[in-house]
Amino acid sequence: MPPLRPGGTFFFDPVLDPIWAACQDAGLPLSQHGGVGAPAYKPLGFASIMTLALEHSFFSGRSMWQMILGGVFERFPQLKVAFVETEAHWIASTINLIDRRLRMGDDWLDFARSIRLERPFSKLASEYWASNCYAGISPFTPEQIPMDELVGKDEDQQPTDGFSIGADNAMFGIDYPHFESIFPSTSEQVAHLVGHPSISEDDARKILFENAAALYGFDLGVLQPHVERIGFELTEVGSAAP
Repeated sequence: MPPLRPGGTFFFDPVLDPIWAACQDAGLPLSQHGGVGAPAYKPLGFASIMTLALEHSFFSGRSMWQMILGGVFERFPQLKVAFVETEAHWIASTINLIDRRLRMGDDWLDFARSIRLERPFSKLASEYWASNCYAGISPFTPEQIPMDELVGKDEDQQPTDGFSIGADNAMFGIDYPHFESIFPSTSEQVAHLVGHPSISEDDARKILFENAAALYGFDLGVLQPHVERIGFELTEVGSAAP
């Protein structure tokens, strides 16, 4: 996904519909990387780097709410978008905020109706997330998001209230070779995921590889010899979890 710069075309603009249609027809998933569209802060220094670290999720996340509110996923229900290295802390709060406003209405919705503007979509933001969006959580650590909040289940495998990214929509990332990568302690983070009581074995498989394989069209049968050569058993990793 390209960055959204000042003066550029907003993601909800229907002029982009031919692009979304082509991506859907080709089965091409889109990836929005963290930090795209952020200002080039100057002068370069501690303040500019930390400002980018604090704000990059907002700039890369704009495509999500613009596409939802612009009805892009309504018109192109098979279009898939992955938010990769955008951090995860903002996703639930943003989806919950949109859902809440759509359910109860507010001055903005009343204003839209007053000038005869109708919603170009029929579902809640959480429903479009479930059907069209993925989170590439990289680097994957509990600091990014607690495991129970990630999958929306407590330690007894019971659903919790509110929106969660979900085991069907999360993907494990390493972020190698960046300095924030979890390599070479990747196995420890896998063990934390697999060993957490809120994560079932099915959840772990989806997050570790099945979701990415389905989204990007990887043939697991072709990859199987490589998995057998360098892979690991979830039960073995889980038993090593702290």
